[in-house]
Formats: sequence, C-alpha cells, structure tokens
Amino acid sequence: MDKAWEEKEAIVRRSLLLLRRDGLIFSVDDLARDLKMGKAKIYRYFPSKEALAKAVYARLHEEEMAALNEKPTVDAVLSVYQEALVYGDPALFNRYSINEAVHRFADSLLKEVEDKALSLLKEASPKASLPGFREALESALFSFAKKGGDVRELEALFLR
Repeated sequence: MDKAWEEKEAIVRRSLLLLRRDGLIFSVDDLARDLKMGKAKIYRYFPSKEALAKAVYARLHEEEMAALNEKPTVDAVLSVYQEALVYGDPALFNRYSINEAVHRFADSLLKEVEDKALSLLKEASPKASLPGFREALESALFSFAKKGGDVRELEALFLR
C-alpha cells in the first residue's frame, strides 16, 4: 500500500477513536500529538476541519452500517442506534461550532443508520411498531448515554 493512503487512513481511524473517546471536543492539535505528526501533514490530506469531519462521519457510517448488516444482536443494534443518535444530535454540532454543511452530511448518513436500526428492532419486537416507540427509545438512549448506562437494560423495557 502506498504511504499517503496509510497516513490518511491513520488520521481517519485515530479521529474516529478520539470522537468516540472524547466527543467533538478534540482538536487537530490533539490529533497531531496523538499521531506524532505535524498539523501540516493532517491538513495536506484534509484541507479543512470540515473535510476531516466529513471523512470521519463517512467512516462512522460505514462501520455502523456494517455492524447492522451482520445480523446483530438486539443490544448491538441498540448500541449502534445510540451512537448514531448521539453523534447526529444537532445540539452537539451547535455546541462545538461545527458548520452546517458538516451537520447536514452527518445527519443524512446517521439517519440511514437510525432507520436501519429501527427496522431491525421492529423485526425483533412487536412493541417496536407501537406509536411513540421511536421517541421513547431515543429519549431512553440519550438518558443512558448521559449516565453511561448499559443499553442492554433497554431490551427489557422496549423489546419484550
């Protein structure tokens, strides 16, 4: 493989790891320090923070859709759904001044993940077709995310 492709891949992989670990508060300085490379090299591959953010969200989408297409367990679907809700939350973008174009891009990708996850949940439980199910599930998932709760507990509440 070529070195440029490997470096670009390393930047996206590490950015996704930092996103999952720290949320959107990580900076390009943090990323460069973590990768032991200069910021200039990161900007050579991604000319703006927005370009990097789009690449990270595209990878997040890829990974989440792959996880949903592998006949996942209910708790795996709930975990993916929760991640899509959290990282697609408009408040998250507003809080960290991420531009509208990145938010629209991320929202479109993560909406596809949410829809796929909800479809899988509907197959798993007749309760998933009830009015208000999606809203109640989203509220519970956000609450669990804030508290660091285990999404598997939701299976008892929503799917049995």
